[in-house]
Amino acid sequence: MQSGNKQQKGAIQNEKQIPETENEKAKWKERSTMKTKWTQENLQNALQAVSNGMSKREAASTFNIPWGIFACKITGRRKMDTTAPQTYLTPQEEGEIIKFIKDSSHRNFGQTKQELMLTVQSMLNARGRTTKWPANMPSEKWYCLFKKKHPEVVLRTPQKLGKQRALVRKSSIMKWFADFQATVTDIDASILLDPSRIYNCDESGFSLDASSGKVLSFVGTKFVYQVGSEQKTMITVLVCCSASGHFVHPIMIYPGTQLRGFRP
Repeated sequence: MQSGNKQQKGAIQNEKQIPETENEKAKWKERSTMKTKWTQENLQNALQAVSNGMSKREAASTFNIPWGIFACKITGRRKMDTTAPQTYLTPQEEGEIIKFIKDSSHRNFGQTKQELMLTVQSMLNARGRTTKWPANMPSEKWYCLFKKKHPEVVLRTPQKLGKQRALVRKSSIMKWFADFQATVTDIDASILLDPSRIYNCDESGFSLDASSGKVLSFVGTKFVYQVGSEQKTMITVLVCCSASGHFVHPIMIYPGTQLRGFRP
């Protein structure tokens, strides 16, 4: 009987808590949004009202501060000052940083984490701003918060791109193939009609040196390149295949050792 009565009372209490009229719904909505409405000024006014004789609950209700938060403030379980942490970059400046990262990535000069921090430091120094960071160098915490705020910025491992290859443009490639087709046609036009007479070679180098690290790019970028020197120790592989699917044995060139005093 007692358990049944408790369940009945609980059901009655739950029915009372469900808003039925429009006024009750409005009050419930106001309570749910109260947490986001109060400010530090409201808190100071409520504390002043309590010191002038107003009850604590009445002060919390008058200045739209949830009672639980106000009670914790008074008892010291929460800090009185709840202002947002200071930001050193304005939204416009963060937009400039995002644009700089995007432009650098599109030009195959992706910025590393350290380079990004140096860029922010240079921006602050050029604009005569001083921060709590030593020498205006952003902290590790700032970098983590920046990445969290801009999830579209990601770290990617780039492919090395030689300077000569980076200078190649689509128009130059199209012109080369047009000239090649005209030259072959002048020699023997039937060559281009026979797949077994058309071969393509591709040389690839596999670097044996350590990677330069990850660079900043954006979500959805298919290829990420980093322009740099290709003059490093590597294994070179030459693969050749015809348009009909016939493969020639690949050629592999390993790093060699030059003997002192040897002049072939």
